[in-house]
Amino acid sequence: MILRTVHAVAGALVFVLLLAFLGTTVVAELLLTEQALVCVKRAIAWAMALYVPLLLLTWASGAALGPADDPVVARKRRRTHLVVVKGVVVLVPLAIFLYLRARAGAVDALFYTVQAAELVVGAANAVLVGLNIRDGVRLRARDRRLGGRA
Repeated sequence: MILRTVHAVAGALVFVLLLAFLGTTVVAELLLTEQALVCVKRAIAWAMALYVPLLLLTWASGAALGPADDPVVARKRRRTHLVVVKGVVVLVPLAIFLYLRARAGAVDALFYTVQAAELVVGAANAVLVGLNIRDGVRLRARDRRLGGRA
């Protein structure tokens, strides 16, 4: 019960952070000043210190919930693996790179190219996490129907 709750809360927080990263980036790019963009990029870079542990906690707690003999669980695990790899290997370095570029005033073609990549990868991760949340809710409802487990 506690492990499922930890898994669900960590996954939900990862989802909220991804949406916040995407939303603040789009707003900063479209509506705010370059100085505000620097602030947004700094906040996102620092928020990676929360995002990565939550991502790893989601992954580890999901793995600890049991074997993946259920096809839905197997799909969730494949998605989670992709989210973790893209999050740690791609999004974290991009967030730091973009913050450093913005802070240096180098908001140029390279910045916007990397920004576009970050938005695409971030959106893809948000979709995958959203699908995992949907499947987790369905699994929990099915488990309750079939065996009364929490």
